[in-house]
Amino acid sequence: MRPKRNLTIHLRPTSQEIDLGSLALLALFGEKLPPPDPAQAERYWHAYSDNEILGRCVRLGCDDTISPTRHYHWAIYRAADGEFAVQEFWKPEVWTTTRYGSALRGAWGCPKL
Repeated sequence: MRPKRNLTIHLRPTSQEIDLGSLALLALFGEKLPPPDPAQAERYWHAYSDNEILGRCVRLGCDDTISPTRHYHWAIYRAADGEFAVQEFWKPEVWTTTRYGSALRGAWGCPKL
């Protein structure tokens, strides 16, 4: 079992798109990617196959200027076309990967939260 890592993502306030590819690579390898050379091919292959990305949910921030405090999240679901997609949402409580996974219930598509 690999050790758990914390992932910090810094966003620019003007950013409108979520780079799912970069997010996934950071989740697989941490802050530093291995060099893209033939010697690392096996490492990249196993990093992909050894990870469960579907249903991952992270709290990225909060708005404590209102009551109750709202928490901002990103979570990964499978869109109708079969590709991974990110659902962003605000909730008055912190959502975990376990809770978001329950909302998915193994179904495709963006869950209603």
